[in-house]
Amino acid sequence: MNQQKVTIKDLDEIESILRMQGQREGNALESLLSNVVEELGSFVALSSQMGSTSQSDGSVAVPSYVVTHSLEWIGQHVKLGSEMPFMQGHIDPETGRLKVDENIADEVKQRAPDWTRQPALAAYLARPERKFGPIIAVVSPAWIDEPNHENWDAEGRAKVNATEFAPLEPQGRVGRLHLDDTRVFALDGQHRVLGIRGIREVRDMGFLQMRNRDGQAKGTTITKEQFQEEFDTDIPRLQAVLNDSLVVEYIPAVVRGETRAEANRRVRAVFIAINSYAKRTDKGENILLDENDGFSIVARRIAVSHRLFKLRDGTSLVDFKRTSIPAVGNHYLTTLQSIRAVVRTYLHAAAKHLVRHWEPQIRGAVAVRPSESAIEEAEALAVEYFNSVSGLPIFRELRQYTAYDFRRELSQWRDFFKVNQRGELLDNSLQNRGHLLLRPLGQEILANSVASMITLPEDGGRGRSMQGVFRKLKELDEARKFEAHRPSSPWYGVTYSVDGGRILTRNASWAHRLMNHLIAGTPEDQEEELARRWKNTRMINRDTGEWMTASGRISSQPTVVGILP
Repeated sequence: MNQQKVTIKDLDEIESILRMQGQREGNALESLLSNVVEELGSFVALSSQMGSTSQSDGSVAVPSYVVTHSLEWIGQHVKLGSEMPFMQGHIDPETGRLKVDENIADEVKQRAPDWTRQPALAAYLARPERKFGPIIAVVSPAWIDEPNHENWDAEGRAKVNATEFAPLEPQGRVGRLHLDDTRVFALDGQHRVLGIRGIREVRDMGFLQMRNRDGQAKGTTITKEQFQEEFDTDIPRLQAVLNDSLVVEYIPAVVRGETRAEANRRVRAVFIAINSYAKRTDKGENILLDENDGFSIVARRIAVSHRLFKLRDGTSLVDFKRTSIPAVGNHYLTTLQSIRAVVRTYLHAAAKHLVRHWEPQIRGAVAVRPSESAIEEAEALAVEYFNSVSGLPIFRELRQYTAYDFRRELSQWRDFFKVNQRGELLDNSLQNRGHLLLRPLGQEILANSVASMITLPEDGGRGRSMQGVFRKLKELDEARKFEAHRPSSPWYGVTYSVDGGRILTRNASWAHRLMNHLIAGTPEDQEEELARRWKNTRMINRDTGEWMTASGRISSQPTVVGILP
């Protein structure tokens, strides 16, 4: 049997024929889709299905359809899920706001969006790096709310789906979704819709109305000029935002064969499932992932590179996830959240000019990433601070230990004395030091103190040098003034409970002033007020007025001036 040899020329001709055929088919498809797109209220959609409804005559698959819309269209046509008709029985007709009763209190609370987030989301959309995820929405034509409509049978079951989809190919995967004369409600993505509406409001109204949590207007607004200045934008760029596109996945409010009650339960179940399985990231994880907030970026770099937070074998001493750490049983010196707090506090004091715009003016808005040169300058300043901290005796001593011994020593030096039920000191806790600076709370108090000490007097600080401040801190550490559980410690009652065993955080807002006093004393006009605060934390018996003095003795002395350590 003779076989004809296929040449390169033959292959080229075949490829050319296929290409021409592909072009003809592509042109036909383009023409078809153009007609669909141009039809008012009709959109090209991809169909899929997931799940089914249980009915007496079997189950029916629940379809969904994916469409790409402009943000302009979404802001104009997509309503909030809390505005769905099946919630209307719980809306106050006078105010138009949801009226919560006992039966649906939890559900409405979850479903209703928080309007206070609108400015932050609008601000995020104004950024070039914006990115919103898809919205899941419900298609609800008007006939659903008409029990006598022809689309309901005698038993109150739907004869058709709430979505009107016309396939454009035999498999029914691509088609035309009709959304004209119907209502669309966001199940997942209500806050994204609010953000889009916020951009439209700034563009069309010239301001963004501030609202409380349930959407009631407050007396304040963000003007167009303020919005443009804060986010370096203008009206043409806001319009460009609204020209962006976003994917919306549509599900029918009613599936063929469902009653209205069954449909409502299904839609509500979808909403609850979406919110139940969504997991919020921890604060530490947010800092770890944040590529916009300058303080988080500097904190991450410090946490992974500075010698203060590494053992000699490279083991990290930073808990990158949790916001607090147990006193014993771990090798962590601090948390990433605490490092960020320290970095922020110190940089506002040491480089106010550099970081003044690092935090957005709109509450909850995403920060604008600083330039790399600004981040590097801030990091260098932060390194200087942590170099000074690492030179304190407590940290120098800890660095001498191997990884094997470090955990034991850290736990012992961080933990407090232990007592039994009779109030007797347990022998196995005699070596515990309760060191303030080995806890994130103490590290943040230290940063607040140093920041206020080095800030210039005209800015409300003490105007001291960093070297002088840390010389005094070294002396205090060598004199064991940071061992908070000792009755003679200045921190007894301030960061350690006088009734034993507990660390206190309630005095954190002013505890740095006590640190300042230990470093450089207290101005005369502030001494009495600070002394009263300090004495109040050391009360042993409020009925008798007995308190623990700076020497560790119980006294009933009523005087305040001159009692500070």
